[in-house]
Amino acid sequence: MAEIVVRVKWGKLPILGRLVAHMKRDTLKKTVDLIYETMKQEAPVHTGRLRDSIRVEWSESEARIGPTVPYAKYVICWTRPSPGRYVPKIGKRLVNPRFYHARSGKILPRDIGMHPGTPANPFVERTYRKIIKQLPRLLEAEVEAWLR
Repeated sequence: MAEIVVRVKWGKLPILGRLVAHMKRDTLKKTVDLIYETMKQEAPVHTGRLRDSIRVEWSESEARIGPTVPYAKYVICWTRPSPGRYVPKIGKRLVNPRFYHARSGKILPRDIGMHPGTPANPFVERTYRKIIKQLPRLLEAEVEAWLR
């Protein structure tokens, strides 16, 4: 599943240790909220199911944000062209029974045709790119607020 993982390694900042210890949960929450809202805005909407499936999973120093519907990977990546629709209940591909064959003058069954595939919609990557630009300002504002 495509997701954005916000992982904070507090031990890597020894100079800012106390500052980070005080701010870490609140800052992580604000960052995750920003990512969550941005991802919901960037998600494509046909029925709204994909957008509504975006969830946040929390742990002590980590949050995972991403869609949970099974077809999200096909929206984010892409699908290649494929033959007409397969119906499992009847075990066959759909055909168009009213296809007129001009050469023979007969009505012949015909495959529905090719599914054209779907282009990629990398909304998780777009979210990441937007957040990376906004993150320094958010962290700067948090540090300034704590220092006051």
